[in-house]
Amino acid sequence: MPRVSRTAQEPSLPATRCRPPGLRHPAYPAAPRLTCAVASVNMSLFKARDLWSTVLGEKEEFDQGCLCLADVDNSGTGQDKIIVGSFTGYLRIFSPHSVKAGDGPQAEDLLLEVHLRDPVLQVEVGKFVSGTEMLHLAVLHSRKLCVYSVSGTLGNVDHGNQYQIKLMYEHHLQRTACNMTYGPFGGIK
Repeated sequence: MPRVSRTAQEPSLPATRCRPPGLRHPAYPAAPRLTCAVASVNMSLFKARDLWSTVLGEKEEFDQGCLCLADVDNSGTGQDKIIVGSFTGYLRIFSPHSVKAGDGPQAEDLLLEVHLRDPVLQVEVGKFVSGTEMLHLAVLHSRKLCVYSVSGTLGNVDHGNQYQIKLMYEHHLQRTACNMTYGPFGGIK
């Protein structure tokens, strides 16, 4: 299975792009569809094909900042997850698996779905907690920024794994936010 990432690090690796869920699924005109496609370079020819898709909730709205790809649960397998937040406050984490043409979304692809009460304006994954090298999930709401830890525990028998988020800290904002940026400003690591 190809690794989902924002860009390919080397020309020989497949590049993946995910369309924001603004497109509508033909069977569910009110439900947005999230689609990921793999692009590979083969003998100087560019090919793209659908890797995975799912249908999100009804009458939900999204923006370009509501989609993020990262190994948010720090599993160490190198497989990125798809994190999607909506203006209705739903936060979903998917672990996509390639499917055959005509197959629908698989239930085990959805790792976590929580309702956060406030609209989700943007989601990002990074090293937001000092004293640890673990990745954490930052969720920007209109009047606060919340940082969560995402963890999974192995399930019993065939019941699957259980994922949960834990609020690490939150910052209340004095003014209404619309987006955010993060990074090692000034070369601090």
